[in-house]
Amino acid sequence: GIKAANLEKSEILSHTISLDELCFAKIHLSGSIGIVDRAKILSSGRNVPGVVSRRASLMLRRQFSDVELSIQSNWWGSAWENAENTSTAEPGHDLSLFVACKLGPARLNLSVVNLLDEEKERLVGYTRPGRRFLISSEIQF
Repeated sequence: GIKAANLEKSEILSHTISLDELCFAKIHLSGSIGIVDRAKILSSGRNVPGVVSRRASLMLRRQFSDVELSIQSNWWGSAWENAENTSTAEPGHDLSLFVACKLGPARLNLSVVNLLDEEKERLVGYTRPGRRFLISSEIQF
C-alpha cells in the first residue's frame, strides 16, 4: 500500500456528476459518475494505489405499501494495486439487493451485499469484504 509519509504529498483531482431521485413509473432512480483526472504521489510521480480513474453507481428503488425494494450496482475502472505501480487491479462491478419492511414504528432491513463476490473486487478500497447478508432494525419513538 501507500506509505503514511507520502500521504501529505499526494494530489487527487476528481469530478463527480450525480443524479438524485428521478422518478419514472413509480421507480426511483439515483446514480453518480466519478472521474479522477489525476491521482499522483507528488514526491515520486507515481499513481496513488487503490484510486480508480472511473467509477459509476446506479440505484433503483420501488415502494410497495410497507415494503421497499432496492437494487444497487457499482462499476469501476482499473486501479494500481501497490505504491510501486507494478500491479493493477482489473475493472469490476458489484450488485446488491435491499429490502426494508415497516412494522408499525419499527423498520426491518434485509440486505444481500456484493452478490457477485468476485476476487478482483477486494482490491477497490483494500478492505472490501465479499458477499454478505445483513439484518438491521430501527425503531422510531
